[in-house]
Amino acid sequence: LRGWLSGADLESARRLVLDGDWERDEHTNDNFLFDRLRHDALQEWLTERVMTLAPLVSSLLDEQRVSHFEGYVKRVKAGPNYRFPWHSDRSGGRMIGLSLCLETAEGGAFELRKKWSKELLARVANIQPGDVHLFDVQDPTLVHRVGPVLSTGARVFLRGGILLLISPRDASKIFHN
Repeated sequence: LRGWLSGADLESARRLVLDGDWERDEHTNDNFLFDRLRHDALQEWLTERVMTLAPLVSSLLDEQRVSHFEGYVKRVKAGPNYRFPWHSDRSGGRMIGLSLCLETAEGGAFELRKKWSKELLARVANIQPGDVHLFDVQDPTLVHRVGPVLSTGARVFLRGGILLLISPRDASKIFHN
């Protein structure tokens, strides 16, 4: 969704990101190296904005109701000290992944593929601040990544997952089978 967040809302978010207090994300390890923004008010505000997508997400998922969104603002810079390799977000009840671009840099494209394949199923490049994209995290065969950032800037994005309230029909399938 190109330009989903725009105008004064986007500028306010970008100012808070630029002036933000960054720390190495607690999920950082030898494979994943990125920063996390420490700004609870911005996280809450962005989460409220993301929840306006609930009707769209419900329609994509057979009218299941969206429960909530869990996400954080992340930063990936250029160079060997920052990596966001192939992985799956399939845990904790996430159904749909979401990425909202807040700052862009050369490189840093979002890529999606099957675990066993090198062929890309999707590549979202030329991402601009305010663009948002949704992707399937329920499919156990899919993995995604943020490609290497090539310039001196940083790719800053809200990333997370949309969780659903389980429908009565699905609950009966789970508990009666």
